[in-house]
Amino acid sequence: MQGIAQGWLLFELTSSPLYLGLFSSLRMVMLVSFFILGGIMSDRLDRRKVILWIQVVSALTALGLALLVTTHTIQVWHIFVLGAITSTSWAFEQPVRQSLLPQLVSRADLVNALALNAITWNGAGLLGPSLVGLSVPYIGVDGCFYVNVISYLAVIGARVAHERAAARSWRRALQRHSKPTRRLQLCSGETVITDVSHRFGDL
Repeated sequence: MQGIAQGWLLFELTSSPLYLGLFSSLRMVMLVSFFILGGIMSDRLDRRKVILWIQVVSALTALGLALLVTTHTIQVWHIFVLGAITSTSWAFEQPVRQSLLPQLVSRADLVNALALNAITWNGAGLLGPSLVGLSVPYIGVDGCFYVNVISYLAVIGARVAHERAAARSWRRALQRHSKPTRRLQLCSGETVITDVSHRFGDL
C-alpha cells in the first residue's frame, strides 16, 4: 500500500509525471544497490532479529509520512527521503526472508513452502493497490499510511510474542532433554504473516 500511496501523494503535490518517474527510479536504485549487502547480512546476523528491525524501520517511515500528511507539512523531499529509507529496508529484507525458509521446513516440504511464499507475496501485491484505490476517497492518503503502520505493528507484536513463546519452548525442551519443535512451527506461521504485511507495504 505504501508505495502506491506515496505515488498518489507525490502526484497530488506536483501534478508531474516526471517526479513519479524519478521516485520510481529512486526506489529501484535503492533496491538493486542493497540486495547484495542484504544477502551478506542474512549470512552473518540473526535473521529473525534483522527482519524485526526492518519492520520497525518500515513502520516508522510509514508513521512519519502519515503525520506529515495529517499536519499538512508534507513536502516533495520528505517523500523522496522516506521512500529511499523504506526501499533500502526492503532491499535488506528480501534476501533475509528468503533465506529463512529452508531453516523453517524440511527438505520434503521446501517446494510447498516456496509456493506458499510466492502465493502470499503476489496475492498481497494484487490486493494492496486495490485497497489504496478504494480507501483513499474514504480515509485519505494519510489514512492509508496509518493502516500500513497498524499492519507493521501487528507483525512486530506477533514476532515478539512468538519469540517469547519460542524461548519458553526451548527452556521446557531443555528441561525435558528433548528437541524443541514449536519454534519452527511459530516461525513458519510468522513468515507467512510477514509476507502479506510487507507486500502490502511494498506496493
